[in-house]
Amino acid sequence: MDADSLPASRQQVRDLTHALRQQPNSFVRALLDAVGPQSDADHDLDRDVWGTKPSVRQVRGAAAKNFSTAVARRRRVIDASDSRRGVAEALGKSEQAVSAMLERQALLGLKVGREWRIPGWQMAPELPTGIVPGLRELAEAHIDGVVSLSEWVWRPNPDLDGLTPRDALIRGAVAEVVAAARSG
Repeated sequence: MDADSLPASRQQVRDLTHALRQQPNSFVRALLDAVGPQSDADHDLDRDVWGTKPSVRQVRGAAAKNFSTAVARRRRVIDASDSRRGVAEALGKSEQAVSAMLERQALLGLKVGREWRIPGWQMAPELPTGIVPGLRELAEAHIDGVVSLSEWVWRPNPDLDGLTPRDALIRGAVAEVVAAARSG
C-alpha cells in the first residue's frame, strides 16, 4: 500500500492492522514517529552536507518500505520456526521445560500473538543437548534481536574462517562466534 494511495480499502486496513499487531511495540512506535506530522526542526540538517531535506511524502514512503521489509523478514523467520510443542517433542522435553529454556535464553524465540515461535537454526539433533550451544551469550552480543540474529547465523563469516556462525557454534566455537557478533 503506497502512502499516497489513501483512502485504503477496508481489507488493506485490516491487513495492515493485523501486520502491526504482530510487531513489537517499539517498532510500531518508531513507525508512527516516522510517518507522523513533522516540523522543519525535525529536518534541521546542514544542506551543504546532506542536500535538500526529503519531502514528507518521501519520508512516509521510506517508512512504509522499511515497515514492509521488516514484516517480510520477520515472516521468513517465523516460517522457519517451530512451536513450543514441536521443539519439546524434538528435544524430548515438556512444553513447560521449553518455556523455561526460553525464559533463561537457552533457546531464543519470537512471540506471535500469545504463542512462541522458535527459529529452527537453534536445533542441532547431532549434539547431545539437541540445540546449538551459547545462545544466551550470542543473544547478549548480537543486540539487534532474534530476526536479525536468525539471518546472521546463516551467512558465512570471514572472522570464523568462512563458516556460518551456526556451524561454528555446532563445532563448539562459542567464544569466537560471540566475538564476531560483537564486532558487527
